[in-house]
Amino acid sequence: MDRNIISKVLCCILGISAFSYVGLRVIDLIGKRDLYISVKGLSDRVVASDTAVCTIHISRDTDQLKSVQEDRRKDIALILGFLKKKGFDESSIEQMSPRIDDNFRYNGKTEGKSKYSVQEFITIKSSDVELVKRTVVELLTYMDDNGSEGGVVTCDTKYRYTSMNELRIDMIKEATLDAQNRAKHIAETVGNKIAGVRNLTTGQFSIVSADASASDNDDWEGRDSVMKRLRVVVSVSFNVES
Repeated sequence: MDRNIISKVLCCILGISAFSYVGLRVIDLIGKRDLYISVKGLSDRVVASDTAVCTIHISRDTDQLKSVQEDRRKDIALILGFLKKKGFDESSIEQMSPRIDDNFRYNGKTEGKSKYSVQEFITIKSSDVELVKRTVVELLTYMDDNGSEGGVVTCDTKYRYTSMNELRIDMIKEATLDAQNRAKHIAETVGNKIAGVRNLTTGQFSIVSADASASDNDDWEGRDSVMKRLRVVVSVSFNVES
């Protein structure tokens, strides 16, 4: 086939594909008839998180630390008892040491503000994601009704997918096949065919929430989302036979 015709056809293909996520490149080394096509292949899956981690935060402000000791113990006991009734065993519950902040240490006494802030944290971790979700909602209502006066309870739940390694090989295969199909389509359009892999590079795997865009940088690992999107991109160069 005439080289000028090939060049014009390829330019049209590349122009049409410019909007696509996959970048395409065809290089013909003049004089050597060394044709190859460089493409990117994508594997994309949506999976459900297999682990949930919730941090329960209990905070209260006071001017006298001794005066809140009984309330602290009451709230902790209520929360731990509630979690155990919901099916969480001791291995899935971690109680951290309390943190006491002196609000006047650096700025002096402030009108309308208590001297101390007492922070306590309890973490639950489980592979039963739905159980964690239900428990968090019910716990907040329970503590509103039964917790001591002045205590504020909040929950921060993060979701994880921990089985990525089990999918790596299959996803790389999928991305490579996607690249191969794209390269084959381009080669056949100009009357050629792909011969074999010239070079292959695997990019990093990414995890984002299922509804995040490909350029979303504010959702690292999609930790706030139960459903996650896994992605891997491979860059492959295929030799081309005339």
